[in-house]
Amino acid sequence: MRSYLLILLILSLSSSTSLDVTGSLDSSGSSHMLMKYDLPNFEGKEIYLNLSGDLDIIARDKSGLTLETAVKKEGNHTIVSVIVPFDYVEFESTSNSFTQKNQSLWSFALTIGSSEKIDDFSASLKFPAGTTIKSTNGGVSGGNSLLLSWSGKNIDNSHMINLRAGYEITPQENEFMVPGLILFVIILLSLFYATTRKKLPNQIALKLEQSNLEKNSIFQTLDEIDKDLLREISKQKGRTTQAHLYLNTHIPKATLSRRLASLTNRGIIQKSQKGNKNLITLTKIMERS
Repeated sequence: MRSYLLILLILSLSSSTSLDVTGSLDSSGSSHMLMKYDLPNFEGKEIYLNLSGDLDIIARDKSGLTLETAVKKEGNHTIVSVIVPFDYVEFESTSNSFTQKNQSLWSFALTIGSSEKIDDFSASLKFPAGTTIKSTNGGVSGGNSLLLSWSGKNIDNSHMINLRAGYEITPQENEFMVPGLILFVIILLSLFYATTRKKLPNQIALKLEQSNLEKNSIFQTLDEIDKDLLREISKQKGRTTQAHLYLNTHIPKATLSRRLASLTNRGIIQKSQKGNKNLITLTKIMERS
């Protein structure tokens, strides 16, 4: 009898579903999320996640291979569905729609729904250095870089999970010093580059610029969508229009606008207006390897 009960317990534990969410926010309010979904005995079944906001999202299996997804928008929610290859799916997303800023106060709000009952749920979100939490429905831990955490059990598929936080960010001293130092070094390197670079035929110069772009340390930190945008700008000798990028990268207009805004905020590109055209130019920072 005891052996029978033990077998039932093991079977019940092995068939439980769990969703683990880890993420981070930067000082501009952009988020990066990784959602690991364990789904025993779900091989070949279609499941979905319902996430608040507008976001770019991809799904992978346990080996890291990208899975085919179906994404649709319903109001201010994004629903992504996928066929479970075996017993695990992970979703990776980037978005700036989970946060809003009102003067100095930021608010973070993420709602998660699932087509399946979640037996065990856990989430953690890392905030930038200098963050002060004003309100939250999660637990607070950490030192200079705060970490919020949430957990729950037996969440029915008719219920939504709500992650909430209000916070402020106090600028750190080195945030003012480092950009100035970087800019100074970039100017010096640019002057040296301008005075020592030999004149090359256009085709050779273009290949050299493309090679330097791929080696750039900042470029290597970007995801493939941002890399493709910078490659296309570089092909146009470092300057093109937003319309050209839309036609040649096939990125949706809303996503393209968000990506360009993020790259502009990070100082990687510069946007300017010429008539009714938005000009996009690579900044000097992308010449640094």
